[in-house]
Amino acid sequence: MVKNVADSFINFITGNIRRATLWHCLLIALVGLAAYANTFSVPFQLDDVRAIAQNPAVVNMDIPFSYRRAVGLWSFALNYRLHGLNVAGYHLVNLAIHIGTALLVYALLNFGGWGLGTGDREREGSVKAFTGPHSPVSNSRLVALFTALIFVAHPVQTQAVTYIVQRFASLATFFFVAAIVCYARGRLTAGGKGWLWHVGGIACAVLAMKTKEIAFTLPIVIALYEALFFRGGFVRRAAAVVPYLLTMAIIPLAFVRLGGAVPAAQVLDQARQATSVQTMLPRIDYLFTQFRVIITYLRLLIFPVNQNLDYDFPVYHSFFAPPVFLSSLLLLALFATAVWLVLKTRPTPHDSLFTFHPSRLLAFGILWFFITLSVESSVIPIVDVIFEHRVYLPSIGAILAFVSAVAMLAGRRGLAVPLFAGLAVVVVIFASAAFRRNLVWSDEVNLWSDVTAKSPNLSRPWNNLGYAWLKRNDQGRALPSLIRSIELNPAYTDAYLNIELALRRMGTFRGKMANSAGMVDGRGNLDVRCLRRWGAISNNNLGLAYESMGRYKEATAAFRKALIMDPEMAQARLNLKAVSDEW
Repeated sequence: MVKNVADSFINFITGNIRRATLWHCLLIALVGLAAYANTFSVPFQLDDVRAIAQNPAVVNMDIPFSYRRAVGLWSFALNYRLHGLNVAGYHLVNLAIHIGTALLVYALLNFGGWGLGTGDREREGSVKAFTGPHSPVSNSRLVALFTALIFVAHPVQTQAVTYIVQRFASLATFFFVAAIVCYARGRLTAGGKGWLWHVGGIACAVLAMKTKEIAFTLPIVIALYEALFFRGGFVRRAAAVVPYLLTMAIIPLAFVRLGGAVPAAQVLDQARQATSVQTMLPRIDYLFTQFRVIITYLRLLIFPVNQNLDYDFPVYHSFFAPPVFLSSLLLLALFATAVWLVLKTRPTPHDSLFTFHPSRLLAFGILWFFITLSVESSVIPIVDVIFEHRVYLPSIGAILAFVSAVAMLAGRRGLAVPLFAGLAVVVVIFASAAFRRNLVWSDEVNLWSDVTAKSPNLSRPWNNLGYAWLKRNDQGRALPSLIRSIELNPAYTDAYLNIELALRRMGTFRGKMANSAGMVDGRGNLDVRCLRRWGAISNNNLGLAYESMGRYKEATAAFRKALIMDPEMAQARLNLKAVSDEW
């Protein structure tokens, strides 16, 4: 019976090519749908409101192609035009992009230039000659199928799929992989049809570049792909790659706006600002921190537990800090392994174009991971040093490397059936974990309660949890979270504004609280001319929040601080007297 099951498993993977491909694609889509079936009612979260609902460019569909992320914004504008702010439509598009990307990964690995089964006798013959006629590894569809399945099911992808605004990452990845698929078909197709594929590939590259900046690495990956899996004269190979390399200019030109004669210093300043995102963190410190961040990404890909929307991640300032130094050694070892595998599997006179080398696929996967992660995990400092959606594109390479390693082991040890059956179990576990992770996203209170439990010393999650309670009109639960946010970061403007909103709704503090309307704009930026007055108002209202919780000592300190900032503030003086009597 076990043998029959094993034979059925092998036949499903390596049977009739067209029939198997159809079933494989259907399976990939069903696994993706199962993992995200509970996301269609997930509300707008965090930046979704600012980037979509409150974005005039999206609402008015006024998005010139010159915008840095025009293609992603167009997709949001189309969603808005079709169904307004009904979140189901946005989630349907996000899921379609995710499943579509997984299918493109399958297509790339099933029809690319490394011996993938398209029905060509030469290809299948060379593959069998490499692996043996009775091994399931004799057809690289096995690698294609499980790479795509793990990618579509992996719970680390939930932030890029369920968090609506991160469509920028998933859509850019969709076009990224589509461009490489077109390149592969272009290189494998002779004559004019081949160049038609290249035209489609360049179009996808442009769309990827205009969706998110991570696509900057696409031409580098294509050049690597050409170097590893194709042969031929230099001129022919360069002619195929150079048009894609030229698209790299799209992203820097979108950041640097030149008009007339512009001094070199101004160009350099624009470049500096464009390569530093909302932070003054030194580039070298960001780089040191990223060594540790990348290890965290790898840990999440291998063992996706304790996922978090807002990690409390330390910033490192020395390369010789033990976590940084040890992480760099591990990453260097991985990179060196990839280089060694490339050198080890140089084409021989007996190889055809389609000879299947899983070890070369492993190397390609590792290098894909490092190259595609380099935009956000190198020397371009970003205000948040780690976010799970940043590993969406790099994860394709990491998963490919893992599955290729399993294929190598299965081919050499004769353990194909148990190993790939084990991968099937991994797919089920990951899809279940993704479904459970999406339950956390289903409600703002659930999401930010999860974050505050995992990052209790970060101010932002506590403020967001308080605001989520305010949306439910539960001021009593909102105030403790907002106060905790201020205790962790006394300069956090949003938390003071939310306390003011809570007090206004409670009504019992009417006449005792102060209003800061007009001092802070819609993005939480404070007019510096009103700084002391705003500080007095904020501390007065903070004192009232403490008072409502019976924390009279902290309330007294807040009222006194308000009076230091504005000695003429009558409300703070009266509130101080009242709370002193109570205390």
